[in-house]
Amino acid sequence: MYSKNLPPLLRECWNRLNCVFMERVKEVGLTPDQFTVLRWTHSVPRNTLSQSKLSKLMSTDQNNISALVKRMENLNLLDRKISMHDKRSKTINFTELGNLKYTKAKYIADNLEREILDEMVLSERKIFFRTLSKLSENIKGKLN
Repeated sequence: MYSKNLPPLLRECWNRLNCVFMERVKEVGLTPDQFTVLRWTHSVPRNTLSQSKLSKLMSTDQNNISALVKRMENLNLLDRKISMHDKRSKTINFTELGNLKYTKAKYIADNLEREILDEMVLSERKIFFRTLSKLSENIKGKLN
């Protein structure tokens, strides 16, 4: 059997992956968190992503997201506009510079993922992703 429990092993894998990604994406001028925000802005229709929704998607609190979005706006990676649906809310969108940096960083991320997964044959990858998905759904069911 394995000598490590699930939480420390997952955390160790995540930390190592994040460190390697952080080092590689540095050349683009993004942090992993900035990349994640840009990834989410690219995965939803324009003018639909609010800070509140983003904080849920990134599993972090509103204060962290607010500060991160503000920094990214100051770097011209994002812009915020008043929501068409709720005048009290603002939507977050990527800028042209944000799109350019995201495209470069995504290339790096995709290559890193391939590099890591190359250690597994296709059948192992399928089992690995199926297992992670099951774990995620099981954990999600434990919330609240």
